[in-house]
Amino acid sequence: MSYVDMFLHPVLKADEAALFDLSLDTLQQFSKGILEVFEHQTIQHGMVCLFDDQSLKQQQSIEIFQALKQSQKLSFSYVPNFRQADCWDVLENAVTCGFSSITFHPYLQEIEPSDFDNIAKLCQRAKSLGLFVCVCTAYGSKKIFRYHSLPLVVHLADQLTCPIVLVHGGGAKVLEAFLIAEMYPHIYFETSFSLPYWIGSTIETDIAFVLKRLGSHRCMFGSDAPFISLEEALQTHLSFFERHHFKDSDIEKIMGQTAATLLEI
Repeated sequence: MSYVDMFLHPVLKADEAALFDLSLDTLQQFSKGILEVFEHQTIQHGMVCLFDDQSLKQQQSIEIFQALKQSQKLSFSYVPNFRQADCWDVLENAVTCGFSSITFHPYLQEIEPSDFDNIAKLCQRAKSLGLFVCVCTAYGSKKIFRYHSLPLVVHLADQLTCPIVLVHGGGAKVLEAFLIAEMYPHIYFETSFSLPYWIGSTIETDIAFVLKRLGSHRCMFGSDAPFISLEEALQTHLSFFERHHFKDSDIEKIMGQTAATLLEI
């Protein structure tokens, strides 16, 4: 079986600081090494999320994104700095590079309800340019009670018809995320970080329930690599599927087919 990884980062080593200040050297190292990693782990394709949208303003970085896209092994998303006046121009650059989506991270971006309308306008423009939308729905951090991702998901789902991917699948709030997804057929689940993190807890059982109830045609594997290694992510997912008696046909969809359809690969 070959896999599609719907959420990984443009670094080869777990260095959080590098995500927010992505140097050309780091990006070049990633571009040289990631395809070898994919071959070793039987990854057919991956979607890389950029947290530093400054890279989309630099010609050398843009050329790397375009070359990686042409390899047909990678797709790209990025976290837009929606408060900056040039965010619309950066979106156009992303489209030129062949990016597939934009991603919002509520607690890292400190997104308040007052930001929702501006974000929706940017998403509507992205949709018109052929992109879909991702929202990081992990539940945690020191800002756990201040910033909430699921209200943003509902706000966007009411206004958009393009796919909306719940990165990390709601985390500890997976059942609330599922109730939202039941109401909006254009919402998809993605499993990165959350599934390995919650193994052994009651939330593991909830994740299994949600993936089965929502349907494998709306659920996708993600690794969060390199913060969780591809090898660990794959092993954890496959053991999880065996433990919870998933059908082979559903495993194939979650581990690759659903994402391949969404990414048009």
